[in-house]
Parts: sequence; structure tokens; C-alpha cells
Amino acid sequence: MEKAIQIELLNNQITIEARIVSVADAIEAMSSDRPYRKARSTEYILKELQRCSNTQFDPLVASTAMQILKEMESAKHTEEAIEYAKASFKIPQPNYDHSMQHKVPNREHTLKKRRGMRPPGVLICRPNHSATAQ
Repeated sequence: MEKAIQIELLNNQITIEARIVSVADAIEAMSSDRPYRKARSTEYILKELQRCSNTQFDPLVASTAMQILKEMESAKHTEEAIEYAKASFKIPQPNYDHSMQHKVPNREHTLKKRRGMRPPGVLICRPNHSATAQ
């Protein structure tokens, strides 16, 4: 009982931001590959957060983090199921007729035209005024 009172007193002195960072740091450390071990599974991380909930971690922050991890894991399985369904069932793609597309000049050609520069491959013939003046 005395230990719980000490933890409660400490939690009141530690800011909520620091408690959140503590849990986030532990999750990141467990979920990352290390030189001496592979990344831990989500199931392991959830058990560890539950086990250390009243000692190392703030119970409210730990339970919120566990809920978020469960939702992320569920979303991951949903994405995997969608990818499997797409691979299993060939969805026909619409066949568009590309022959009706209009040709649009590229931007560089348009800018050169505006600046009075000749586009590539175009010859500009100007009368030679010096020859007629003589």
C-alpha cells in the first residue's frame, strides 16, 4: 500500500507530457530492431505495458497507448485483408479510349513562344532589309 501512495505522489509531480514521452519511448524501443535482438511483437508490447502500468508507467497513459496499439494492429489486419482480396479477385479495370486526348504543348515550348524565342525545329525567315536599302 505504501508503494502505491509513493507512485501516486510521484505521478502528481511528473508532468503529463513526460509521462506520455516515457510510454512512447518504451514502445519505440520495444518495437524497433536492436543490434542484440529483433523488434518485439505488438502482443509482447501490450503485455509489457500492462505489466508495468502501475509501476513504471502512468496507468491512464499506458491504457491509452494500449488502446491505440490495438487499433493500429486492427487497421493493419484490415489493410492486409483488403490487399489479399484485391489479389484474389481480379477487379476489371475500365478501358479508356486514349485516341480522343488532345495534345497539349509542353510548358517549355509555351514559355519560349511567349518570350519571342523560336521553339526547337522551327525556322524563322525574315526579309533582309540591308540588301533592299542599297
